[in-house]
Amino acid sequence: MAGPQVVASRKVQVKIGDGATPEVFAVKCMINTQKDISFDAGVQEVTLYDCDDPDAIPWTDVEIDSLKSAIAGAGLANMPDVEFFHNWWVSGEAKNIKWTIPVVGAPVYTGPYKLTSYSLGASEGSKVNFTCALQSTGEVTLAPFAV
Repeated sequence: MAGPQVVASRKVQVKIGDGATPEVFAVKCMINTQKDISFDAGVQEVTLYDCDDPDAIPWTDVEIDSLKSAIAGAGLANMPDVEFFHNWWVSGEAKNIKWTIPVVGAPVYTGPYKLTSYSLGASEGSKVNFTCALQSTGEVTLAPFAV
């Protein structure tokens, strides 16, 4: 029996572009424990009635009319990165992001994202934590990672 090809979660990277030409992507240490990417489709729904059986419960048909992606990041707060995230948030500007697992054949998702929220917090006896939410603002592409 062959098992699944798995990768340790610590390998996942959220790399943020610097906007230069050529663009350089780097990991910010604040996103160090949670590195989730999700994909969503906006839909228009239409109820399909059964003309032959008006008492039948109708089915719903959907048309996809938009696509979007989100990245949720979290980790222990790295104090040198706080100013970077705050300045990004207040700018309202998009930054190119690469979400990747740097192993042969793993996906690389690339696209422009805006930082829509971030937070810093701590509980008594713990370290300061960081969370952030990124929302795509344009096309996100998929390419295999080549090592």
